[in-house]
Amino acid sequence: PLSVGSANMIFASAFAVSAVFLQLGKLRERKRHLSAGWGAIVADYGRDGGRARHYAVGAGAICSVGNFLQFDGGKRAGFAVADLVQAFPVVGTVWGVVLFGDYKGASRRVALLLANVYFFYLLAAVLIGLSAQA
Repeated sequence: PLSVGSANMIFASAFAVSAVFLQLGKLRERKRHLSAGWGAIVADYGRDGGRARHYAVGAGAICSVGNFLQFDGGKRAGFAVADLVQAFPVVGTVWGVVLFGDYKGASRRVALLLANVYFFYLLAAVLIGLSAQA
């Protein structure tokens, strides 16, 4: 069977490869607009002062630790419980609603869908908690 460490490595490797190809795609798009060669585009990318790259590196490191902990938690507590921590959409929309006001003026249908996301996520958390007590 597939070990937790192997699953984490496969996931991380696939993520890294897809990130490289997506970045190359962005550079290719930039090449179309600048009509410069690859060497000039990569050199420009390196010379741009690294605006906010340290935030991207920090976010990647935090994400990597979180992914490792999720896989490790799956090994220790079972993957149904460990998968509960994948609340990125819920946490992201809470930040968007509370801090950034992303859904101001949204239609009633959007507000209803967002409320359903919160409701069902919380219901799943409660049911998993109750199942652990049984």
